[in-house]
Amino acid sequence: LAGISGPLIADVLSGQASLNYYTYGGEYRNHTNTSSNGQMLGQEKTSGGTLALRYTPTADLWFTLRGSYAENDDGHEPMAMQRSSANNCYMNRPTQYYCGAIKVTPEMVGLNLEDIDGGGVSRETSRLSLTGEYDRNGYTFTSITGYNNSSEHRKSDQDYQPTRLLGGSLHVDDQIEIESLSQEFRVASPKDGRMHWLAGVSHFGADTWTGRYRYLTKVLQDNGTITTTNLAAFGLVGFVFTDRLSGTAEIRVAE
Repeated sequence: LAGISGPLIADVLSGQASLNYYTYGGEYRNHTNTSSNGQMLGQEKTSGGTLALRYTPTADLWFTLRGSYAENDDGHEPMAMQRSSANNCYMNRPTQYYCGAIKVTPEMVGLNLEDIDGGGVSRETSRLSLTGEYDRNGYTFTSITGYNNSSEHRKSDQDYQPTRLLGGSLHVDDQIEIESLSQEFRVASPKDGRMHWLAGVSHFGADTWTGRYRYLTKVLQDNGTITTTNLAAFGLVGFVFTDRLSGTAEIRVAE
């Protein structure tokens, strides 16, 4: 992690920049008779950066613009399945199952990584926000705008076995793309009196698309897009009764 910040134009414009990098080698190995035998599982790698600018045109008005970008490149989760041959409960019924602590060991972790391009999770995330605040006679007006965009691929061997169960139909690449935009406005009263209040409105909208690519058929299954919209209004009133007693009442209505 490294960062730098400081003024660009004295008392008017300042900036901040940071970079981060994280890596983890994993602690489990793949056990299979394929070329991925011995390959590490559960690795993690994250890299990203953030840039921010703070603009103060007057003493009672300021804006902060912030943008960030991050990439994740993680290995396949170390997972194993306990066979039904270990079942020990209700053995005289068709719905027999297992009771007790499962008997899974690291040597039982075996995945077809070659069939899923190595497997794991890759993700790209972009975020942008703009915050503005204006003070007038003790009243504070605030605007917060946020934008997010992310794209993810999760390649996995969902039979958790070194063999191709069901002909390899459980080798998939689950994909998800999310785009959202939010906006909030609020106003707060001065806090130097016995009573203070805050009121605001907010809007949030998001589109989430999901799909599943099946390596066996080489077909992308389009699961469609879910659209989410949230509208809300909120308020708060606080009152100081005595030097030792104060109280607040809050309300929020959302659809």
